[in-house]
Amino acid sequence: KDLFDDYSSVDINKLLADIPTKNAVQLIGYFLAQIHIEKLDEKLQVELIQFWSQRLPNDLKSKIHSFTAKMVADKKTEFTFISNISGLLFIEIILENHNDLEQLDNLTPLQELNFFKAYLIATQTWIDKQGKILFNIKKPFENGMDEFHTVKDFRTQFLKAKYFFQFCESNDEFKAYLKIFLDEYGLDSWSSYLKNLLSLYIRKFERLKTPSVISIEPDHQEQINFLEQLSIDINGFSKSVDFLKLREKPIYRLNETDFVFLNLNFFVDKIYQGIQFDFASILLKHSATFKGKRIRDRVQFLSIFGDEFSETGLFYNVMEHCFEKAKYTLCNGNTIKEIIGDGEPDFYIRDKAKVYLFEFKNVFLSGKTKNTYDFEKIKAGIYEKLVENKNGDAKGIKQLTKVINKVRESEFNKFDDYDYDKTIIYPVIVFTDFAFNTAGV
Repeated sequence: KDLFDDYSSVDINKLLADIPTKNAVQLIGYFLAQIHIEKLDEKLQVELIQFWSQRLPNDLKSKIHSFTAKMVADKKTEFTFISNISGLLFIEIILENHNDLEQLDNLTPLQELNFFKAYLIATQTWIDKQGKILFNIKKPFENGMDEFHTVKDFRTQFLKAKYFFQFCESNDEFKAYLKIFLDEYGLDSWSSYLKNLLSLYIRKFERLKTPSVISIEPDHQEQINFLEQLSIDINGFSKSVDFLKLREKPIYRLNETDFVFLNLNFFVDKIYQGIQFDFASILLKHSATFKGKRIRDRVQFLSIFGDEFSETGLFYNVMEHCFEKAKYTLCNGNTIKEIIGDGEPDFYIRDKAKVYLFEFKNVFLSGKTKNTYDFEKIKAGIYEKLVENKNGDAKGIKQLTKVINKVRESEFNKFDDYDYDKTIIYPVIVFTDFAFNTAGV
């Protein structure tokens, strides 16, 4: 609105109509790659808008310069020209308007102007929506978008993935699931899956030069096939809640050997976070069973994943590894349950008179809930996951409350003989969904 006076009358679809989709995706992919490491760098944001506006009309460049200088001078806010959110929203619009025009070496000045204008319209539409939402709810709440302000660390994802695949090899049912998963990707081992992901992700992150396109040698067919499996299907593409389609397929194929990373965070998710959902989709597709019964839906598989692996295979191992050299009393939930019965914490640590009770929650706030922008619905969704579900079953906080009562009733003396009247109890919830990390939750 600050740069163009025809915002309300311009059709964004017409602006994109004669711009080859391959050029459009490659351009926006480039800008998103530059902010993968340095999203909050205001100086970089200024450099990016200057870079984008090089071939725009001089009068518009002058407006852009004045507007940027004004925003940077206003110390109350931080100037942001492009973010993961605005870029992903624009990608969805580009893919909805997908065309088969031949990729150009360079766009014309008019095409660049239309592309810049289309991006600003997409961003302005979202900003206007936020303004209306924030006016109507009790307080600002960025639950649905908070994860996009953080760079996801591939190293922790890698370690969790390694734990998971090793668990699969030791469990008969998951060993069968792993085979189905690898067959779908055309791979012979899970190490090949991780090797492909890491080799494709790791690159030289250099200011204004971070590549978003990767070119694979024609004889490296395994990598090409792997990237093809992760490439978005543009036939009938439409926007999805929480960018679900882009999360599932964060790659765009330009030609036989060239691929664009639509979002590097989503690609990092494929190392572990996305495995849960990929396994679910693939197993449902192949009518896989659990304990002799067909897996009904994704929700059921995520529950199986949590019960069979997340707690005992991942959380226990991580906790024991972290504290194995400490002179604390440690006990996992399975061991405690064998002694006191139901109502155990997922992990117990005592450091002299300090008792730490852990509840591990591998649950997800749905995209529909966290993107509703209805404060009461989001609050209810969090309550259902971390306090009490619709059936009245205790979750998270209420589970820990019951455990604390058991401690005070001397139930824990059965495995750790200590005077609990002298202890300070620290209840801890460990969660895996970034949505619960949002300020205010």
